[in-house]
Amino acid sequence: MHCGMNKLNAILDEEFVNEDPRYRRMRPSHFPPYEKDTSVEDLIKKYFPYVRLICWVGLFMTVLFAADYFIPSKAFQEKVKAVVWIDRGHNMHFYSVSTSNGRIKVYNDKARFLKKESLISVKRSRIFKTVMAIETVNNTIKISLGYIYKTLIFFPILLFITSLLGLVKWTGFEFPFNLSIVTTLLVVINMALVIVRNF
Repeated sequence: MHCGMNKLNAILDEEFVNEDPRYRRMRPSHFPPYEKDTSVEDLIKKYFPYVRLICWVGLFMTVLFAADYFIPSKAFQEKVKAVVWIDRGHNMHFYSVSTSNGRIKVYNDKARFLKKESLISVKRSRIFKTVMAIETVNNTIKISLGYIYKTLIFFPILLFITSLLGLVKWTGFEFPFNLSIVTTLLVVINMALVIVRNF
């Protein structure tokens, strides 16, 4: 029993760290020197060149949006398979038009007049394949789509502004760094809008 207590005391003595610097262990010479804690400002300066790249991505995306809108759309003739009314509540309702080439979301009541097995002309943008318009072959029904370039155009414009400002040379790093973070969020939102509205 006495021998066990001596061993326990020896272990506790080894783990005891005296606060007095005179009794502290010397740091081995092969250990790297202590470094001061890195400040937030230093971290921003360090990673800013990498984060800023997202501004180039955002600017490139807005150029693609502009080209997708201004380049003439390509028309495809498709057959209507079904027209289904979708109601998700909170004013989230639309017509799901199934065609021989996929499914089209239509937020226009004219879609209810589309007949099954009828032929329609579907105009899709060249880059993102966004449905810009659909119309019957006899031109009795014309529905304008391309919502990303209409009611949602605010998001691509905001992405362009933040991307451009993020690439401007500022005196400090914090403001353009924050712009890069906002641009990252807007890139995700714009891509989500393209995917959700198209599929």
